[in-house]
Amino acid sequence: MKKILLLLLVSILLFGSITQTYVQKADSSGSSTFEEKRDISIFLQLLPKDSLKKMTDACAVDPSLSCSVDGTVITTLLQVPADNIYYSFEREYGLLSTTTMTVYKFPNDLFDASINKVMEKAGLGGGTSRVAPINLNEKQENKAKSDALAQAGISLNYTIIMPGGKTQSFDMVAVLADSKPIVVQESELNYWLLVLIVGVVALIAFAYSFFRGNKGKAKKR
Repeated sequence: MKKILLLLLVSILLFGSITQTYVQKADSSGSSTFEEKRDISIFLQLLPKDSLKKMTDACAVDPSLSCSVDGTVITTLLQVPADNIYYSFEREYGLLSTTTMTVYKFPNDLFDASINKVMEKAGLGGGTSRVAPINLNEKQENKAKSDALAQAGISLNYTIIMPGGKTQSFDMVAVLADSKPIVVQESELNYWLLVLIVGVVALIAFAYSFFRGNKGKAKKR
């Protein structure tokens, strides 16, 4: 029993619930919108009976919370600017433009602060978040977290959608076990540069043909 309670506590401290999914959608500037879905059904018995209704009402009346409730799943949206401590975003321009996102820290603190605001608005507590972002370079600490989550059979999915549409998903338990930054890269054909190159080549060809034609006429004279 103590082991189960410990695993649940680890899950709460890390992710706030048992089942969660995270989707990060980046735009061309490097800013991102995070969507978090957490199923709180296993914890409802620890809260007052009308807690779910209170959270549903809080999300409905306060747009600043950027949340919604569907059954026992709470969805929250977060906006993260390009200049942040969680990931880097680099673009290399050429005929084939390459965009690279490297995630160094998982923004667990932002998710925790977000759900705390919902709880506070619903009159269920909340308050200041004490959860820190997960540093993916802290191997020893992350290995312990991964082992605990794996033993509890907890599945956590993290999906990154790049500006060009490339989508890549990660098992966060495996990511913590591996404990190194997440790297997602996509390459896109730079159509504007291609059009410019084709236009320049066409202009050169036209100029060459024009001057060659004029030169031929001059010789005949």
